Amino acid sequence: MTTVDITTTAFILCCVPPTGIAKHTLLPIFSPNEYFWKHHWEPNKDKEDKVGTYMRVMREIFLKYGKFEDADDVAYFQRFDAIKAISKKKTVTE
Repeated sequence: MTTVDITTTAFILCCVPPTGIAKHTLLPIFSPNEYFWKHHWEPNKDKEDKVGTYMRVMREIFLKYGKFEDADDVAYFQRFDAIKAISKKKTVTE
């Protein structure tokens, strides 16, 4: 515990049940370079700007290495309905 950052320690202490397992994957800080722009943005520059390219690629990395499921097919307002259903409230802001 003493070798991890304070955020990870706080998460483990507050959010993980005593019998649970938490896996922390620390991804490196990434700054886009010429290789990134050449291979990810240039083939798509007529469809998206540089910010869109960066967000798309970072999202792909998080999905892949975080082993998350892609919920891109869920409409924006359906996500609010899911939050309401999970929290059993009539509105999201309650």
